[in-house]
Amino acid sequence: MTGPDVTGPSVTGPGATGRGGTADSPLVVRCVETANCTERRPLTDPPRRPDMLLLHYTAMASAERAIHWLTTPESGVSCHYVVTEEGEIVQLVPEALRAWHAGVAFWRGEEDINSASIGIEIANPGPGEVGEEFPPRQMQAVRDLARDICARNAIPPARVLAHSDVAPGRKTDPGPLFDWRWLAAEGVGLWPAAIHRPEQADCRIADLQRQLAEIGYHIVITGVIDPQTQTVTDAFRLHWGPAVAEQNSSMHAPSRPTDMSDAAQTLPDVSAPPQDDTPKLDEASPLTDPVIAARIRDVWAALAAVA
Repeated sequence: MTGPDVTGPSVTGPGATGRGGTADSPLVVRCVETANCTERRPLTDPPRRPDMLLLHYTAMASAERAIHWLTTPESGVSCHYVVTEEGEIVQLVPEALRAWHAGVAFWRGEEDINSASIGIEIANPGPGEVGEEFPPRQMQAVRDLARDICARNAIPPARVLAHSDVAPGRKTDPGPLFDWRWLAAEGVGLWPAAIHRPEQADCRIADLQRQLAEIGYHIVITGVIDPQTQTVTDAFRLHWGPAVAEQNSSMHAPSRPTDMSDAAQTLPDVSAPPQDDTPKLDEASPLTDPVIAARIRDVWAALAAVA
């Protein structure tokens, strides 16, 4: 992005006030006004409350440049919070309103992710750039803010997601260096317990696709490894791949997306009926973190079987 390191009108200090009144979180030290927001949809009485937390990285040179862009009307984008490199928490959009951070996205039947979620932009230039690591004080600020948001809005761990989860192939943030495992250990997000890979793992692609869909990903059950399956499994690995591999020494799967293009040569018959005793999820069923954690384990075992 080009442009000066400036922001819109702001006020500072814990619990700062800005557009929409007092900051939603006591952790906010600065509010910056933006018109890049609308009412959450559908319009209901009482208003819809967010039930998802979405994490992003800014992919820009500095937090101030990102804040400037997120508050510029011509950008057409915004978020609820920005966490700076130093761990300062800046609020741009009140939580009651719909920020414009997710774009075209999907999760467990929901297509208007902006109306369903609160968005946090973490100042980070993105993979391959200088300073791509997330410094400890910034991660601690993300943890504290996410804890506060989830507690006040009753957001379950399984609904703390990456932008790459809801927009596979189109987005990769917050990227492969974001420490989801640490965040879950600190009480934010879902992380599966250690898994036990069978000696001869059996994987049917239709089952793998169904498991990914039950976690929440947008995927059509085709029974074959096609481009959509590659895209979704890449997104899955960005969030859950690295640390699951670390939990099981028998697995040596890479932390970044890998090519499954020649895996079909070693797969069992995909037309065979699935063997699965774990309760199924559907769009109307309540979110149960243990069931979703089991599905995450199932997907990793399946990916290890076809590696």
